[in-house]
Amino acid sequence: MTGWIAGHQWLPGRSLHGDQTEFALVLAIVTAAVLALALTATATRPPWSAAMLVCLTWALIINGISHIVLSLLSGSLMPGVLSGSTVLLPLGAYLIWRLPPVPWTPTTVTTTILVAVGLTAGAFALAALVTRL
Repeated sequence: MTGWIAGHQWLPGRSLHGDQTEFALVLAIVTAAVLALALTATATRPPWSAAMLVCLTWALIINGISHIVLSLLSGSLMPGVLSGSTVLLPLGAYLIWRLPPVPWTPTTVTTTILVAVGLTAGAFALAALVTRL
């Protein structure tokens, strides 16, 4: 991913992706956190579980769509676009269809954005710290 981003100078936020080792660690941290949230939500079924799963699913769908859009804009396949469009988008659509509807209030939208951004920013910060130790 970092090489692809470096090859597309017009993309904003190139400095956020660090080197390939750091970015791989970020992906591992985000994957582990999302998996832990999903497992907790499905195993213990707390009151927030359905809404949290729907919000996570929308975040994954938006990520998959962003990979497609950036691939189209750049004229080259962004890393993750094939897995995103063949796995994340269909799985996300299925989950949205199967899970109970979540009312999209300003609070729900804000919470979804804050969790997605916070998780990603936290993963980048942790990865930067770990790779510099």
